[in-house]
Parts: sequence; structure tokens; C-alpha cells
Amino acid sequence: MSERQRAKGATTGAVVLAAGSSERMQGANKLLARLDGVPLVCRTVAAVRAASLAPVVVVLGHDAGRVADALAACDAARDVELVVNAAHARGQQGSVTAGLAAVSARADAVMIVPADMPLLAASDLRALLDAFGARRPECEALVPFTDGARGNPVVVAARAVEAVLAAPEGGMRRYIDAHPGRVQRFESHSDHYIVDADTREALQQVARRMGMRLDW
Repeated sequence: MSERQRAKGATTGAVVLAAGSSERMQGANKLLARLDGVPLVCRTVAAVRAASLAPVVVVLGHDAGRVADALAACDAARDVELVVNAAHARGQQGSVTAGLAAVSARADAVMIVPADMPLLAASDLRALLDAFGARRPECEALVPFTDGARGNPVVVAARAVEAVLAAPEGGMRRYIDAHPGRVQRFESHSDHYIVDADTREALQQVARRMGMRLDW
């Protein structure tokens, strides 16, 4: 968190999206894949907690029971709140809205973090927080871009959250696209903001890059 945020006493919560069905994983749940023994969903939550984001809400959906059990065994996931999106099969935006509704009243801003980005570290999240703290006055959303490619996580101000919750059918992505003047880009050369794990092969490549053992 930047000095500006500390001085203002601002709080930034997090919504961790962990409801997806891992359709391209040949029957496996990618969030339960273990890198050096740690489930991917737990690695993401650990990065979020290390970046001092609070409160933290994890949105579950597909395989909710097993993902919840994995989080229950993870020290970094203590005190996180779990929300189940029963309509997760309809798309990610419903999970975003469910998470925002759970955290909105307790935070001045929210970081929306996909749980399937294994390269994301606390330092990456802190860089976004610092940039958000120094944003233009009219900015309501900060979006990372890596060499021109749009990435994640995004950080959104309470005003944007309120607008999305008032019109949930649009979702946060549509709100950001519809209000370019309220969006600020965070330019980066780091691929941590754009590498996810949609297939077994992609996750195996990431594991090799990180020098970690991958277990299913």
C-alpha cells in the first residue's frame, strides 16, 4: 500500500475468483494442482494476504467443497471469507459480482484476482496498489497491461463497485470497457499479469519455469 493510501486510511479488499470449471484440464481441477505441495488456489490467496489486502473474499463454484477443503488446510487462508456462486456456469462476471457484494461495504477499493495465475506474487500486487494509490483523481479502475496485452488483476474504486452492483447484468468488465475515461493503465513488461493456467501443458510449463514440482 502506498504512503498516500496509508495517510488517507484507505482499505483495499480482494475478491479471489475460484469458481471456474477448468474445462480444458481434462477432468482435473487446476486450482487443486500442487506446486511443491501447495494447491494453486492457496498460492494465490497467500500472495493476496502477503500484499496486505483485507478483507479477502474467495468466490467458489465448481468443485466448491474440495476447493474449500484445500483452503481450510492452508495457513494463509485463515480468516478469508468464502462465497459460493451457484450460477458459476453462466460465466465469470456472476462470480465477480458475488464477490464485490460480499466485500464492498468494508473497503474503499477492491482488487479482483483470478486464482489461476501462478506467477503472481505479493510484489506484483503491491505494485498495482501503489499505482492505484497514485492514480488520477477521475480514475475508478486500474488495469495492468504487459507489452500491450491486457492483464489481471484489476483494482477498482468503491464508486465503480457501487455502479456494478446497481446494474449487475453488465458486470465489471463491461463497466470498464464502457468508461475508458475512468480507467488508468498500469504499464508493465512483466508477464506475471498475463500468464494463466488453462491447460495441463501450460501449468507444466509454468512449473518448470518456477523450478517447482507439479502434482495433480
